[in-house]
Amino acid sequence: MAAALPGARHIIHGDLLNHNVLVTGSRISAVIDWGSAAYGDWLYDAAWFVYWWPWFPAWRRIDIRAGLDQHWKAGRGLPADLEFRLRCYQLHIGLDAMTYNAFTGRFDDLARNAEQTMTLI
Repeated sequence: MAAALPGARHIIHGDLLNHNVLVTGSRISAVIDWGSAAYGDWLYDAAWFVYWWPWFPAWRRIDIRAGLDQHWKAGRGLPADLEFRLRCYQLHIGLDAMTYNAFTGRFDDLARNAEQTMTLI
């Protein structure tokens, strides 16, 4: 699957959760903690939100994916190969989370990530 991903590269944050996006009113005022930054497909950050959405009970009333789609449609339209790219990046995010949970001994989270990642396969 990775061979079919786009070759264009952009700066990605890689961890937009955990209070790393600061807002003033309805606008983003800062993005902090770039310790997980990488060079890759900008859709990786969108996949990050889609993957972790079920983990945050406060987000249940928000349809993250519909919001992203609406944003893209209002701009340049849906990105090429959107579903494929999001699935690839979510698989990577899930596998990375499983590795981290195994290393830290968080076996309940490991099982939950494994279950969620298997739904993507």
